[in-house]
Amino acid sequence: MATPPALPPPPPFPAPRPWVPQAPGPPSWGWYPAWAALGAAGALALLAVFTPLFLLVPVLGLLGLFLVSRPRARGAAPALLCGLALPVLFVAWLNRDGPGEVCTVTPSSSSCVEEGNPWPWVAVATALILAGVAGSIAARRAAARARARHEAAPAHAIGAEVPPRR
Repeated sequence: MATPPALPPPPPFPAPRPWVPQAPGPPSWGWYPAWAALGAAGALALLAVFTPLFLLVPVLGLLGLFLVSRPRARGAAPALLCGLALPVLFVAWLNRDGPGEVCTVTPSSSSCVEEGNPWPWVAVATALILAGVAGSIAARRAAARARARHEAAPAHAIGAEVPPRR
């Protein structure tokens, strides 16, 4: 009985597929909470400069670099502003009984504390949230326009330079 012919050795790596340029699509909704969490944690870490929470800044920087390195995640970056609004809303909530002196009385004790006006905090948080939402809408619309331009381009011009509009 004859031995079968030897098979050639497999290539060391899989054969590369041809590169086809893709238009950037809108970010998936999963990236928005990631950016918002980064904004909220970053604001808290920077507000707590002299506490152990400040040690999170390098970790948050790495998380930010990770998010920036993902092309589909970059479009959700305006959600960072919504995350910055969360600590501001928390300060407004802490001052919800203000402005003025607020006293708490229990059967065994009483305490008074001076609280600030919560409405400026609410206004700043609302502005940050509206800016984040508006930026996200603008990013999604820009991605949709880029996708439409990409799909409308002839096949031979996909990798070519697109002339600017006049």
